[in-house]
Amino acid sequence: MNIKRRYQIIRSLIAVVALSWSATAIADSDDTVYYAQHSFYVYKNKHVTTNYHTGILVPINSPVKIDDMGRKKIKIELPSLGDIKVTVVNAKKHTQKNMQEIKERMFGPNKVDISKSSKKVQEAIMNGQVIVGMTKAETILAYGYPPTHVTPTTDLNQWTYWVNRWNRIVVNFEDDKIKEIID
Repeated sequence: MNIKRRYQIIRSLIAVVALSWSATAIADSDDTVYYAQHSFYVYKNKHVTTNYHTGILVPINSPVKIDDMGRKKIKIELPSLGDIKVTVVNAKKHTQKNMQEIKERMFGPNKVDISKSSKKVQEAIMNGQVIVGMTKAETILAYGYPPTHVTPTTDLNQWTYWVNRWNRIVVNFEDDKIKEIID
């Protein structure tokens, strides 16, 4: 095979890869409105899936527009917070999830119904707070998922959340309800 033919093949392969990549990027960006399936925090226009609780609260059921999604990041807009743009970064060693799983866990096509919770618990969920007496499911709605590297499963009765890199909150459950919060 001569050199000219090799270059033609290489150029063709590069073109195919580039076109398939751009088609994927376009497919990941749409006008669908999603809703936050649990409260989460944004710090400096970023949410790391370690789930730090520092910065601006994005309450559960906030509308979300997904601008772009890759293997390690999702770029979103938050219309209810002045259309701020946020990058959700997957810290895979802390979540043990891929980006598609993170997207499905964080953003859904419908709002989450919290009307069956008590008024006090509904208020805590909307304010991104955990309180004694909340169920495990309500805790996830209010605070998101704990990092998997310290809380491997939500079946455990002790969950550890990170406020930031240095501060932790431990939530102890008994009979599926928060018994104690250690700050």
